[in-house]
Amino acid sequence: MLRESRGITEVRPRQNGDSDIGDTTSQPAFAGDTAAFLTQAARTLTSSLDFEETLKLVARLAVPVIADWCVVDIVDQELSPKLRRLTITHADPEKERWGHEIARRYPPLPDQSVGPQRVVQTGRPELVEDIPDSMLMSVARDDEHLALLRQIGFSSYMCVPLRARGKILGAITCVAADSGRRFGDADLELLEALARSAASAVDTALLFHGVEEANRTSQEALGLLDSLFVSAPVGLGFWDSDLRCVRINDCLASISGVPVDSCLGQTPVDIVGPLGEEIEALFRRVLLSREPVTGYELSGQTAAAPDEERHWVVHYYPVVSAPDAVLGVGAVVVDVTERKRAEEALRQSEELFRSLVESAADYAIYMLDPGGKVMSWNRGAEKAKGYGRDEILGRHFSTFFTKEDVEQGTPERHLKLALEGGSWEHQGWRVRKDGSRFWANTVLTALRDASGEVRGFSKVSRDMTEAKAMEEQLKRQALTDPLTNLANRALFRDRVEHAFARRERRDERLAVLFLDLDGFKKINDTLGHEAGDHLLVEVAARLQDCVRPSDTAARMGGDEFAILLDDLKGPSDAARVAERILGALSAPYDLAEGRVRVQASIGLVANPAGQSGAEAVRNADLAMYSAKQAGKGRYELFEPGMHTAAVKRLKLEADLRQAVEDEGFELHYQPIVELETRRIAGIEALLRWHHPTDGLLTPSAFMEVAEETGLILAIGSWVLRQACAQGRWLQSQYPMEPPLSMSVNLSPKQFLHPGLVADVARALDHSGLPAQNLILEVTEAALLEGGEESVTTLGRLKEMGVRIALDDFGTGYSSLTHLQRFPVDILSLDKDFVEGLRRGSSEWALAGAIVGLCETLELDTLAEGIERSDQLAKLEELGCDEGQGYYLGRPLDVDETLQLVKSSESPPGASPAKTSKGS
Repeated sequence: MLRESRGITEVRPRQNGDSDIGDTTSQPAFAGDTAAFLTQAARTLTSSLDFEETLKLVARLAVPVIADWCVVDIVDQELSPKLRRLTITHADPEKERWGHEIARRYPPLPDQSVGPQRVVQTGRPELVEDIPDSMLMSVARDDEHLALLRQIGFSSYMCVPLRARGKILGAITCVAADSGRRFGDADLELLEALARSAASAVDTALLFHGVEEANRTSQEALGLLDSLFVSAPVGLGFWDSDLRCVRINDCLASISGVPVDSCLGQTPVDIVGPLGEEIEALFRRVLLSREPVTGYELSGQTAAAPDEERHWVVHYYPVVSAPDAVLGVGAVVVDVTERKRAEEALRQSEELFRSLVESAADYAIYMLDPGGKVMSWNRGAEKAKGYGRDEILGRHFSTFFTKEDVEQGTPERHLKLALEGGSWEHQGWRVRKDGSRFWANTVLTALRDASGEVRGFSKVSRDMTEAKAMEEQLKRQALTDPLTNLANRALFRDRVEHAFARRERRDERLAVLFLDLDGFKKINDTLGHEAGDHLLVEVAARLQDCVRPSDTAARMGGDEFAILLDDLKGPSDAARVAERILGALSAPYDLAEGRVRVQASIGLVANPAGQSGAEAVRNADLAMYSAKQAGKGRYELFEPGMHTAAVKRLKLEADLRQAVEDEGFELHYQPIVELETRRIAGIEALLRWHHPTDGLLTPSAFMEVAEETGLILAIGSWVLRQACAQGRWLQSQYPMEPPLSMSVNLSPKQFLHPGLVADVARALDHSGLPAQNLILEVTEAALLEGGEESVTTLGRLKEMGVRIALDDFGTGYSSLTHLQRFPVDILSLDKDFVEGLRRGSSEWALAGAIVGLCETLELDTLAEGIERSDQLAKLEELGCDEGQGYYLGRPLDVDETLQLVKSSESPPGASPAKTSKGS
């Protein structure tokens, strides 16, 4: 039991024999007629034969006689060892509904130190005479839950296990609250007595359902047997000792041609006429001998087919009830008419087959005796092998084998294989009478009689010379690239594996090169795929010129090639071949469409000790990728760190895909400040990734992988939705005039995607952010790559009201003409450009010219990367409109951004708001 002892709550399970008889301070909460109550309870509980309904009655009986609240939990086999709450009962329906709601919101934990779960696990009852607040706190899931428990005002608690059929089915819990009563041992004994009555009633209910289920199962079994008799696909019937039909199924009635009802009480003669006389004679034989008659064949006509000869196989069995009592005869009748017809058809077919074999011209078909001598010869054999029937009969079939096969004992081995396996199919070269060879496909079959003795062999052979030639041609095509006539991927891998296996035996030096053309996609896109194919053919020819005949050059697919250098003399040989290939491929190519140049990036694995062939090809591919990253038009020797980097990159890609699926990102925001007023005019959304092991990552750690894998589209779409939603929230939390703007960077792939405009529209529509408060930042490179499509996309965005910022102006091939060609609103000066303002007057003059041009074109200017006060002063002097950088504010999460906006030194209205030049 759980008791109060010296101010400390003591948890003590109640043991057999525990009693509080000497404790006069503890009085039972129930003071009525216990015997009468239990008698009435037993009578009530046995009124239901439903298990769960019986337990619900227990709760109703306990309230309010024993307690204010009663809860019944039962073990759920699907959730075991968890409990399922069956019912919560209170005298007040409104409080009972409230109790159910609390239980739904806060289900009990399986590891709580008190409660039904513990009682079910230990099998011992529990009693808490005075519920301390600490107990409520240990049970409560949170502060709200604790407040609800205190509001109910629990004062005392007891819980007993519910047993039935030798196991614990659940627990009954009683709680005092409204009445302020306190439970004692007498109350616990009363609850245990009620639980025993409930267990007896549950046993009765379960027993009732068991009997009911057994009866139902028995009836179903009898019904199944009857159904099987009626629907059996063979004829079944029973005749008594007077040869009168007692029962017959549908199949037998159909065989006889007489309906079931008309057969009952009739003799076989009554049912099938003259044929019945033979049947009755068989019945009498069974009755007299008490032995079955099985496999008896009957033939004749029935009412179902009076003009047709039918055939049956019948089985008759005596039906005996006692040693000296024969009740009648059971019959099983199987119609074998179709089988008989099939046997006759087979006999005729065999005759036809023999005729066809003799006349077949495309297949050589002949018979051999057990020793291998020719016993029969058809026209096809004469045509294929050139021997007439008279000159070949009696000769050994080894006559048709090549000299080499005969010397090796091949004919005898074929006979042995046919004997062991029943037949033997093989292909090989054979010899005609004139000495010419042909490729034959042959099936040799051992023929045995019923006793298993070998009677000879059949041999079917076909001239497959043309098919063999075609197969060789297809094999060459399957292993050769059809465009360049180089080895294909399959053949190259096979050659590599063989070379590596040979190296282990002979300690040879070898190398694997993997190369990819740089800029091939641009040639395909600009000159067309036909020009690309011509270029690949020329590249293949140059590769062949760079290697020895013993080496293998292969096209792996697309513009990827691989080379296996075999039997090298020194470690530098492979590097010299790679340099020779780079030089050969870099020379111009004269195509019909014009002269072009391409380079190649090459990965090299030289004398790869400890690597398999597949690993060497993979590592050469990794080295090629490293060469591309290092600047293209070069070769790189594989190093183990490349594989580590590739695995790390692959892991990063997998983590990034999971992050996209889980939306494991968040946005930070960096303020954009009006330089004249120091007012925060807007914020720029900056992506952050919560990596599971590396913590919070900036885009520099994963953006390259996102771009290459295409995941940037899903990430960019999420950023748009999140930035618009949080931008609208910030506006609602701190209204400004004009409202706070939200800037979002678009990656090149995202900007060039045809679904961008629809993505932007959805983000604005779902968030409620006004379109004029959204600024999309696009790089010059993306605009130039898109060409006229960029102009169209920008126009559609401008029609929606979205503003466009030309990002990172001052880097790459920046041109002032772009400001007139593309409809932008804001020019963003790159941070490197801002940093250069201190290096001399030329940057100062160029910056002044750009700002002046923007004023003329009514464009706003935004300077990025302001890190120092002197940069800020120079930009103000030049007349730059807005600035951004660590000197003005670092990136913050959305809540910190709100606090920054609210605490701005220049709150709204402190100075006249500037109007955007592009609006």
